[in-house]
Amino acid sequence: MAFHQIEMLRIESEFHALAGGGVWDRIEDGLWLRRQREHAAWAAHGQWWRRTALGKHAMAEGARARNERLKAVVVSVRGCEACGKPFPVTASQHQHSRGRVCSAACRGRARQNVKLVHLHGERLPLARWAERYGIALSTVWKRRNEGWSVLKALETPVRRRSAARTGG
Repeated sequence: MAFHQIEMLRIESEFHALAGGGVWDRIEDGLWLRRQREHAAWAAHGQWWRRTALGKHAMAEGARARNERLKAVVVSVRGCEACGKPFPVTASQHQHSRGRVCSAACRGRARQNVKLVHLHGERLPLARWAERYGIALSTVWKRRNEGWSVLKALETPVRRRSAARTGG
């Protein structure tokens, strides 16, 4: 049981003897599945592979079931955190983000699109508001981290050459 955090095992009679927490669901006769996350449900079907054929990320975090590789489908209730689209239901898709973000292109936009701001009757990502006001996104994030309101961070102009000056 030391392969990875998420494991699928064929268990006949000793289900209650297993340690380790998580939620165990019965998928089919003798096959139990352990879920680590509340928002993702895993469905699986068996496919015979040699144990050496398993990659490092055989199923997001890795999966092993006594010389069987089980292809998994991540079905998320919430969908992608960045774009909000539901995940495609394909058995062969790797989910390296543990089912939080749908694709590599979406992961690149995740930081910009996660923070949605509601101003003037519109709800847009903070990056789009920064473009509209003509201010750098890093400046807005810095001001927000210092405790400024969103409106003040966007509307306050950037002072040029505002380095500390010595008296004289």
